[in-house]
Amino acid sequence: MIKRFHKTAAIFATIAALTSGCHSREGYKQLAEVGNKYSQAVDQLLITAGNIKIDKTSEEILDKKIRENHVSSTDYQKISQPAKVRLKLLNELRNHNRLLEAYFSKLQELASSDAPNEAKTAIAGIADNLNSSGANLQRIQSVIVSPIATIVLDSQINGALGEELKQRKEIIFQELAIQEELLKFLSEDIQGDVERIQELQEQRLVIQPLNQLQPIPDQEQWIAERSNILTMNIKIEGLVRASNTLKEFKQTFQDSLEGKTSVTHLNYVLKDIDSFLMLVATIK
Repeated sequence: MIKRFHKTAAIFATIAALTSGCHSREGYKQLAEVGNKYSQAVDQLLITAGNIKIDKTSEEILDKKIRENHVSSTDYQKISQPAKVRLKLLNELRNHNRLLEAYFSKLQELASSDAPNEAKTAIAGIADNLNSSGANLQRIQSVIVSPIATIVLDSQINGALGEELKQRKEIIFQELAIQEELLKFLSEDIQGDVERIQELQEQRLVIQPLNQLQPIPDQEQWIAERSNILTMNIKIEGLVRASNTLKEFKQTFQDSLEGKTSVTHLNYVLKDIDSFLMLVATIK
């Protein structure tokens, strides 16, 4: 049921390239490929967050039908409303992720291009749209973001890339902070959703068949469904991991810009991405 969350990981490619001496265009290409894999997995988690909310409200609609033998149109709309609200937030968060990915892709161009003017023009528009998306996210779901400390840019980051980061590094950090807080909120909210789904599915698919006089038609299916329901919480680990990975990235972003990140630490971050991808691959 969980298989889908966000598009920030190309950032890791930029940061690793800035601090590990990997300045060849082929090196940027390889790093971007790692970032793309991560961003696809996170985006899938975002989609899954919406699916979980839909599944929860579907189970609640069925539960009301079972208990009361009737669900009015008004009842249906009332129970469905939380899913609609959540999908609105997730759609904007996915848009925000796409803009972050585009922004950092342009940063890579600034760092590796001999003629960066086109990238400089494009990045300004992307940054404006990113800021607007962040404001929309705050309107949809207000979160408390800690004050952003001044980032002292490493003097070795210069040229067109240095100019861009001097102008917008705190703004981008602010957008990352908004996403971090929203992922924390979503992971906590989804945990409650999954617990509710477990409760309702266990009653409907496990306990209710036991209360019937006739034998359970497919006992192997009943065993499989019970196992799936009782282990459902394991799937939440993917969302929690996404939140923790982003939190670590935000600090890595600041440390990298300030010249405080070692190659060893960056390798650890990239290994963490690989572990995250393996986790997502196991979620059905």
